[in-house]
Amino acid sequence: MALANPPIDIRRFQDIVDEAKKKIPAYFDGWTDHNVSDPGVTFIELFAWMTEMILYQTNQMPDRHYFKLMELFGMRRRGAEAASAPVTFWLSNPLQLPLTIPAGTEVATTQTETEASIVFSTVEALHLTIPTLRYVMVGTKKEEEEQFRLVADLQQQGQPSFEGKEMEALFQSSVPQTSDGFYLGFTSDLSNHLIGFHVECQHARGAGARNQRPPFKWETAVSHDDWRECTLDHDGTNAFNKTGDMSIHVPEMSKRTMNGYEAYWLRVIPRPASDQNASIYTTSPLVKAIAAHCLGGTVLALHGEKRPRELLGYSDGSPGQIFGLQGTPILLPLAANEKLEVVRLHGEKEQWECQDNFNDSQPDSQHFTLDAITGELRLGPAIQQRDAREETQRMHHFGAVPPRDAALYFTSYRTGGGRIGNVRTGMLNTLKTSIPYVAKVSNREPAVGGKDMDTLAEMMMQAPRHLNARQRAVTAEDFEYLAQQAVGSDVARVKCFQPQPFDATTERVSAGVGEVHLLVIPTVPENVVAGRITPNFFEVNTRQINAIRAHLEPYRLLTVRLNIHQPQYHWVSARVTIRPNPSYRPAQVRSRVIETLNRYLNPVIGWRDKTGWPFGRHLYDADVYLALRELPEVLSVREVDLYDVNGQSGLPQHEQPLKRIVVFNNGVIASGIHDVVFDTSS
Repeated sequence: MALANPPIDIRRFQDIVDEAKKKIPAYFDGWTDHNVSDPGVTFIELFAWMTEMILYQTNQMPDRHYFKLMELFGMRRRGAEAASAPVTFWLSNPLQLPLTIPAGTEVATTQTETEASIVFSTVEALHLTIPTLRYVMVGTKKEEEEQFRLVADLQQQGQPSFEGKEMEALFQSSVPQTSDGFYLGFTSDLSNHLIGFHVECQHARGAGARNQRPPFKWETAVSHDDWRECTLDHDGTNAFNKTGDMSIHVPEMSKRTMNGYEAYWLRVIPRPASDQNASIYTTSPLVKAIAAHCLGGTVLALHGEKRPRELLGYSDGSPGQIFGLQGTPILLPLAANEKLEVVRLHGEKEQWECQDNFNDSQPDSQHFTLDAITGELRLGPAIQQRDAREETQRMHHFGAVPPRDAALYFTSYRTGGGRIGNVRTGMLNTLKTSIPYVAKVSNREPAVGGKDMDTLAEMMMQAPRHLNARQRAVTAEDFEYLAQQAVGSDVARVKCFQPQPFDATTERVSAGVGEVHLLVIPTVPENVVAGRITPNFFEVNTRQINAIRAHLEPYRLLTVRLNIHQPQYHWVSARVTIRPNPSYRPAQVRSRVIETLNRYLNPVIGWRDKTGWPFGRHLYDADVYLALRELPEVLSVREVDLYDVNGQSGLPQHEQPLKRIVVFNNGVIASGIHDVVFDTSS
């Protein structure tokens, strides 16, 4: 809710008239006629009206006044934040030579007659290498012990690809189990590569497979004991049931030793029977040959256009100089190569650092400040201070001053940001500059994290919390407020959680001395948040954790240790029996009920106040009754059954329905797959 402007002077027309009439006897004791018809009273009313007009204008405090007042309290208006999205480059042909797609490569949405293109630029260079397959191995688990068998060492055999003498079973069990695996070891790091395989298989050998619901998944080793799933891009083998091509997107991977063989490992394993989105192998496919090649790669891109080296002006040798950058708004924080360059007359170059303020700057500190919204660049000021020892006044410089006639350049910077950058999947499809061997580009995930600059109303709401925190993280509210200010964290909600004895059985909870737990719910794309959100949207990645940790580091107490992770999500499916309103179509009723449940049981926009399901709040069947009875499509709710389900598969954890879902203080409710049953009996 917007705060009302407090009036500086609350007097109105009648108040001023009454006040003037009360003072008449003190100045004119002979004036006794105070009626409206008296000419003197007419003048009093005229001047009262004119005074009220002046007071009205005085009470209209301009926005700039509010912003400057908040700056005095140490609050800075946050500029726009850039959306980010992983962008995939597809090659026109399999890679024959190593290829580098440089950092700063620009990709954009399609420009139309009415809409300008939205430009993203890659954060780092993408180095594509030719995959060299060395080891082929199969593995299974027998009597709780993993057993591996090396099928081929291609380096010893002098072969670039695997070609077996006879068909090799992809999985070793007679009926493939999740403990079975087909392992490929590569000599080079294939992180973020699009890897293609040409697979020679026996036709229709893997019984039970359906291409629309793959019964297998690819994974890559990310540590000595952890695997991460790869995204299947294309499968022309019908789940290893015919000779063809297959391609996968490989995430970050690491070198690992398997059965004594060190390599960068990929593996194929059967999906579990509990996965409702997968078919199940009843017999193992047979593979005779596999060849790997690189078809492209993925790199993170940020919304914003890169501006080249820019001349700001020349120094006059005085402190506190102000310069301006041409492009705004500017994306902060600046990258490592985005600096102020001071070029002296003799050609000497100095790289100056950007700071939030000059509080800790010494006279020789090469610092500057930058306003992201206006593009205003300031150099350190000089303030007259009293020297107690000499009882004199002297000028103290907060930051160095460039010498007279020195040229000031800004090496490069990025402009853009805002919610407009939260584009949908597949919209980043245009290369701004041609790159050899690159056929197309696209974002396989929606862009997230774009935020507009702070409005005055938002800053007014933040002001009390800012003054309470005083730039120190002491209370739980301090940690929550400061964590949400972290640039690049893409945080929707933060909860500072301190474990209690009755929380001892919950996941990822330890009650260490001086340890502060921050539960983070990331931002979810706008086109996804109102529907059923899958678990991958709630994963807190390393980049977000590092951004929050780096932002809190200057504010935390020395003895405090931060533990940043996601909350424990309780995925809930509801089976509701309702009496529908016959005025609406059944499909419309069903859709509206499911939409309401998805919105209500939502960690981001759920609950009654639409700010997200409260942490630690149990879910009762009565809550669902209350949420659905407001719908005009529903005449009555007959029955509600709640199920605590697996977030990935959607399968219930318990056979019997529940009337209450218990949630610990570090947990939150999330919406699963719901079932709507119509009961038309009266």
